Amino acid sequence: MKVFLSILSSIFVLGLLTICAFFAYSMYESNQLNNKAMQTNQTNQEVENTENTNNIENDDSQVNSDSTQNFETPQNAEACLLDLIENNRTCSLDDYSNQELAEAYESLIDQGQLDFWCHPGGDIGAVKKSITESISNKQNGIVCDRDNSSDSENDSNVVTRDNVFDYLIEAIDSEDGNNHNLITFQQPKMKDGYWEIAGNNKSGVGSYTFKVYLDGTVEFWNGPNTDMSMSKKVVLD
Repeated sequence: MKVFLSILSSIFVLGLLTICAFFAYSMYESNQLNNKAMQTNQTNQEVENTENTNNIENDDSQVNSDSTQNFETPQNAEACLLDLIENNRTCSLDDYSNQELAEAYESLIDQGQLDFWCHPGGDIGAVKKSITESISNKQNGIVCDRDNSSDSENDSNVVTRDNVFDYLIEAIDSEDGNNHNLITFQQPKMKDGYWEIAGNNKSGVGSYTFKVYLDGTVEFWNGPNTDMSMSKKVVLD
């Protein structure tokens, strides 16, 4: 009898241990599955976040590209000046160098699109101020006429190809410290109402543009029409 009870107790304990082991194993498998599911979800979330970030960056790049295209200034200074004449504010004179503006300004004057600044003797300053005034004159229908003279003395002072250097030399030498013999002059070119003469110091340093208008007004410009340093009316004896 005692042997039977001992066997029965052993079987009961063994069964209990088996049940506990099965329960522990089930819990372990469940935890493993949960961990794998969490890792998968985390990986998917990271991939999704990366894709969202890339989409946002692509959208920003597209917006920036569209903005650049919408506010792109004209390709050259001449196109900008033409836009400003039409009062289209798609650009600014500050977008270009004085060299670019001067070349565009001269080109539009040669084409008859603009008149040159028409108040000789004043202090116009840099080329941007000349352009601004010329554009304003164009928009308001103001025409510059340098050839009209009000008295017989002015009528006798009409600048021609034969005497243009007489007016230029007189203007240069009339200023203290100036000497026309120190300058090499190029051949004069007829523009819209004035003769244009390029010059360089014989020392090789410094360049100028001289403009001699038909009424005897002479303007000194530093470099290729960068800024005006002097304007004076010359009357020959």
